[in-house]
Amino acid sequence: MGTCTTSPVVILKTKALRTSCQNISIMKDLVSECTWLWLNLSRENNNAKGSTMAQEIGVQVLYFAVCRDIVRLSEEKVFIRPGATVADLVKHVGVLHPDLCRVLPSVRCALNREFVASNELVSEGDEVALVPPVSGGTPVVERFVISAEPIDANSAVGLLDDPPGQRGALATFAGIVRADSQSKTIERLEYQAYAPMAIAQLTRIEVEVRSQWKILSMAVVHRIGTLAVGEVAVSIAVSSAHRAAAMEACRYIIERLKQDVPIWKKETASDGSEWWGRGS
Repeated sequence: MGTCTTSPVVILKTKALRTSCQNISIMKDLVSECTWLWLNLSRENNNAKGSTMAQEIGVQVLYFAVCRDIVRLSEEKVFIRPGATVADLVKHVGVLHPDLCRVLPSVRCALNREFVASNELVSEGDEVALVPPVSGGTPVVERFVISAEPIDANSAVGLLDDPPGQRGALATFAGIVRADSQSKTIERLEYQAYAPMAIAQLTRIEVEVRSQWKILSMAVVHRIGTLAVGEVAVSIAVSSAHRAAAMEACRYIIERLKQDVPIWKKETASDGSEWWGRGS
């Protein structure tokens, strides 16, 4: 019988095939290893993100007047590290909305409807309102009313609840939209209010008034929305046994209303220019 020999070409092809198979096996192992590594890194990254989110607290931030115009939002939920203060939150909001930084120095902050110092701590679920310099005042409870409907100069008078027969004096004030402001012809005013806080502030103002004057009752009605020239923006009424108390208290109320009650007015002139201002 003849001897069976293997061709050198066949041997070379067999070696090449073995080498190729080994390379494919190595590549499969490498791909498998990379896939495993990528999946685990992804899991770790997601876990890290989840851990970071879990460590942050959510605070509801409310914007009013010029702040609302800049950010084009009425409110949003902002996440910040635990242990942050109101000042930290304001800085963070400035990072989120850089254009807001130009007005932040003049903004006061209300935490859960109370003005607070900048070093006050914020917690999960808190509500922080960025309150620009205020203008006007309003409420929505009993003798304090925010109205989207037209009012008149005596709207507040009907809300007084002084005891029958004890009223000896009645002082009233009505703020009316005038036709000119800052040497410009006014076309309309737009009022905004942070209503819940406005009510709380007016209640505190009443406490201040009663600690200084012997009044019987006081009431405030303030418009919100768009007002034309000649419309009444605010109606204030104070009753007392004697005129001095009613007149002085009425003046005090309108001044305090401008200082701390969160209501703003946007003035629009006939030339199209707009600006936020004080006063009712």
